[in-house]
Amino acid sequence: MKSVRNKIDWANVDAVCCVLSKIRSSELISSVLNEFLNEKEVLDFTYCDTHHEKFNSEKDMIDYFVCETTLSQLFFWNEKGKPENMIGVLFTEYGKMIISLTIQGDGETEMAMLEKLKELVGTSSGIISYNSYPTFSSEADFEQQCRSNQPD
Repeated sequence: MKSVRNKIDWANVDAVCCVLSKIRSSELISSVLNEFLNEKEVLDFTYCDTHHEKFNSEKDMIDYFVCETTLSQLFFWNEKGKPENMIGVLFTEYGKMIISLTIQGDGETEMAMLEKLKELVGTSSGIISYNSYPTFSSEADFEQQCRSNQPD
């Protein structure tokens, strides 16, 4: 990917690096969290208001969505002391996960972090969005956006 550094004022730019995981895995989520966040905030169980009575721990909640492959749910973990850094996991209704890393953008660091995230997840499908979470309607749409945003 080409650098987008140019003459942008990067002071308030969030870079959202997203990759597609073909599998749902609690272990993969743990690996990503451990790799990119020094110390994470614990998830608030109100993320799942309709299910919270079933969960005794964050792990129980994540394991539930790993196993329920037709349910869609989005979780974000913030880094303690640096809430601007976060990991997101979107459990999709088509049985996959979109894993995201949000960091301060600078036009270069996010490209390296996207490659690191893709390697850790074991995928070639990844995209960077600035200041917002990317929108897509399906796995195919996500992959098409990834292909469309590749340098020539």
